[in-house]
Amino acid sequence: DISVMDEPSGYSKDTMKQIYEKYTDKSTRINKYRKNDWDDQIIIMGLSESFADPSRIPELTLSNDPIPYIRSLMQSTTSGLMYSTGLGGGTANMEYMTLTGLNQGLFSAGLTPYTQLVPRQSYAYAFSRLFNQAVAIHPYIGVYYSRQTVYNNFGFNKFMYLGSQYKIKHQSYIDRSPYLSDETAYANTIDEIVNAKGSKFINLVTMQNHLPYDNNVYDHKDQFVASGNAAKDTKVKNQIEEYVMGLHYTDQAVK
Repeated sequence: DISVMDEPSGYSKDTMKQIYEKYTDKSTRINKYRKNDWDDQIIIMGLSESFADPSRIPELTLSNDPIPYIRSLMQSTTSGLMYSTGLGGGTANMEYMTLTGLNQGLFSAGLTPYTQLVPRQSYAYAFSRLFNQAVAIHPYIGVYYSRQTVYNNFGFNKFMYLGSQYKIKHQSYIDRSPYLSDETAYANTIDEIVNAKGSKFINLVTMQNHLPYDNNVYDHKDQFVASGNAAKDTKVKNQIEEYVMGLHYTDQAVK
């Protein structure tokens, strides 16, 4: 019901062909000296629901660091910070950008590519098409954001979600949380690694740390007491500690 993208000046089939040829030549020269075998690569793209580093929040202090393992991992390997263009919703927009490499800023304002673009494309490109096998895992309901149609159009071989023909196994919950744990998500991912034949792409979208954060679902939150101007309001303080406890369980699951 909206225009997907404004047509840029100078756009034509010839222009796109020139760009294609330019970067095909560049990539051919770069790849000539790469020694790793692409056909034997397993890549996991894990999008961790609502994950952020609380130490970066101004005027917030926690009594303990909830993500010590992830922090140590970042210090010992290639790592960095990602700017998320979504806040409080629009999960699938970040997913679209990471799967395609296309920035949401290229499109018209208000567009949700998963529901308004990809289902209508005759050929939808995504990095998943570079692999012999591509698997999507989401330990929740699979209908939101037209994911079933989108993953099919992106060339995924299977989509694992609650109620799908490909079962989500190793199911576990934490305390009173209504969402399957990150431990569940990673255990199913490990299964896919073990069963890989040749190259494989695994798109993992977790659910554990999804809002709301005011339902008191976690125990043992007293190990991450929030203080500072950002936590002066009692309700906000409780929400922070609930959220941070979820981050800690993510940290343990990643390890």
